[in-house]
Amino acid sequence: MKLTLHNGYPYPYDLDISDELSESISNDCCNHQIELDGVVNLQILPTVTVEFKDEESYRKAKELTGWESWGDELVLEAPQAEGYIGVGLVAKVPYRLEAQDGQVVEAEWTEYEGTILKEN
Repeated sequence: MKLTLHNGYPYPYDLDISDELSESISNDCCNHQIELDGVVNLQILPTVTVEFKDEESYRKAKELTGWESWGDELVLEAPQAEGYIGVGLVAKVPYRLEAQDGQVVEAEWTEYEGTILKEN
């Protein structure tokens, strides 16, 4: 299966920005997504874990997201955004947006507020 994380925002999100810049970030969120192949299980409890079918899928996902290993199996722990109601997953994917007014927003991490798990 394929796990798609979409609707990306800079993480951590700066609450002290202008309404215009906040709107630009919201309008741009659909341009930020990643896809992880080879997923066999997604578990959302207090901890979110993602299990992969093989070493290659596991390794690629770990490199792309920066997620840590969970136990001895092909499982990664997906950190959740603090202060977010729901499951906002965070990945070490650089976020960058140049707004129409020339302001630039950059973050080392991206928070994804949408999660889709489907057959390939």
